[in-house]
Amino acid sequence: MLKHQFDIAPLSILIFLTSSCLVAGQVINPGPCRKDINYLCVDSTRLAGTWYIQYSYPVWMDKDYRCQQTGFTRGHIVSSDISNVDGSERLKTGTLTFLEDGQLQIKYNGEDALFFKVLSVDYNNYIVMYSCLDLSSGNHAEYVFIHTREPKFDQEVYELYTGALKTQGISTKELKWTNQENCENFAEQPSKRHRWC
Repeated sequence: MLKHQFDIAPLSILIFLTSSCLVAGQVINPGPCRKDINYLCVDSTRLAGTWYIQYSYPVWMDKDYRCQQTGFTRGHIVSSDISNVDGSERLKTGTLTFLEDGQLQIKYNGEDALFFKVLSVDYNNYIVMYSCLDLSSGNHAEYVFIHTREPKFDQEVYELYTGALKTQGISTKELKWTNQENCENFAEQPSKRHRWC
């Protein structure tokens, strides 16, 4: 399996204040969000199922977790992972809404909604999701999540999804690799416990 470790941005720029709450940001850059990001409309039926997070911009609250996976289906989302500290499971549920403009609204219970653009997708292999949030400070926070259908992937797939970011001038150097090893007994648990209807 191909592994990449990337530099993680300092904690001081990953946590910032908004007018209403403390938000664990990912990559913070000056100025407003770009308006020229090209994105795709997604087939909700083909998107459904389990995806494994392989890379993302750093998320402070996820730094001590591995085996991160997400399940999409019929307006619902469930994410799960395992603590590196004590081996306990963390489970989050929420809603997934397909907006008319092609964006995806993801809202976990008890958290603010984020609006994601799909930059590239191969429903059998990978999906690249991007979000940007304008901050009251005049800066913006960028979010990138790269999911694959299988816990392991090859070099060809890696080149495809990082290429989708580079084509639009979105940095790949801040990407953080997610450990998907030794997750065999864990991988099927969310779909077994949650019957989406």
